[in-house]
Amino acid sequence: MESEARLMMLDGGLPEPVLQLRFVDREGVVWRVDFAWLDPDVIVEYDGYDWHKTPEQVQRDHRKRAALEETGYRVLSIVREDVRDKPARTVRRIGDLLGRAAA
Repeated sequence: MESEARLMMLDGGLPEPVLQLRFVDREGVVWRVDFAWLDPDVIVEYDGYDWHKTPEQVQRDHRKRAALEETGYRVLSIVREDVRDKPARTVRRIGDLLGRAAA
């Protein structure tokens, strides 16, 4: 599904993101992010239902997002419906983040 999300972004005219970027937070914890733009610092995470449904997984997602935001990244989480049912809206949301972060 991440491949479908990437194609949605590119088809929507967004710049090519860095895929599976390795990120080390201030505590030394290593994270991987699904899609990243480094100028400006924007992260998009695809939250698939299989990997983000248990309480432990949800807590981990919150820790990861907090670590990213703490260092200045703007983070957007998307799900299957964002990609399949609302691609134009999702591309616009990402584009807005990329534009706002650069301003």
